[in-house]
Amino acid sequence: MAKISELKRINQVLAALVVILALVLGITLAQQNNWIKTPSKQINAPAERTYTSEAINLPTPRKISSTSVEAALQSRRSKRSYDEESLTLQQVSQLLWSAQGVTTNWGGRTAPSAKSAYPIELSLVAKNVEDLDPGVYHYLPENHQIRQTISEIPEKYNEAAVQQSGQSSPIAIVVSANYQRMTDAFEGEVNDDNVLLEAGHVGQNFYLQVESLRLGMVVVGGFNRNLMQETLQIPSSEQLIYLIPVGNPSETQTPH
Repeated sequence: MAKISELKRINQVLAALVVILALVLGITLAQQNNWIKTPSKQINAPAERTYTSEAINLPTPRKISSTSVEAALQSRRSKRSYDEESLTLQQVSQLLWSAQGVTTNWGGRTAPSAKSAYPIELSLVAKNVEDLDPGVYHYLPENHQIRQTISEIPEKYNEAAVQQSGQSSPIAIVVSANYQRMTDAFEGEVNDDNVLLEAGHVGQNFYLQVESLRLGMVVVGGFNRNLMQETLQIPSSEQLIYLIPVGNPSETQTPH
């Protein structure tokens, strides 16, 4: 009888260990596959944007060019180095419109969005743009305007950008997203993948428009997101996805 009791205790211990191991393995897999979210590092970002100026009307975007969609697809390459030439406000206008411009009376935009949630936000880091003061701007798609949020290039911007492409370009566009908008559009059901898919559509629109404008760009994921969000004072309700440097491409580079 003693041996039977001992065997029962051993079996109970083994069963408990199996349950614990299964829980640990399940949590690990869930985290790796983003089935559950781990808390992100606390960042020093505002609850909402504040503006330092009135809205600036952008030039009307052009709807016709000499570059076909097929030609843009053929020539599209990532370009990571740029010359010192400034961009024009017309070029900036065209770029922002291509990514999130309103194209219908009911608010439809150049990039598709599940249930028209439109969680994407664009921040413009303008270092060298003709007729535009250096600083950080927020794009307002509804009226095709930008509004300044920081009246200079923040001191830590280059550190947050990490890579040379983001540090040397005349402008950079930060693509961020408010995931809650997508959740609200699906009546409380989390659909984070839809947000990332939409960001991909936006990135491709940028690439095609850049080819049409004979400019160069690269989508960058390897930047310090927390520092960039703090530096540009992007609201804590948004998560940063892309940093996109744009400029006139340098001739001495290997495009990818």
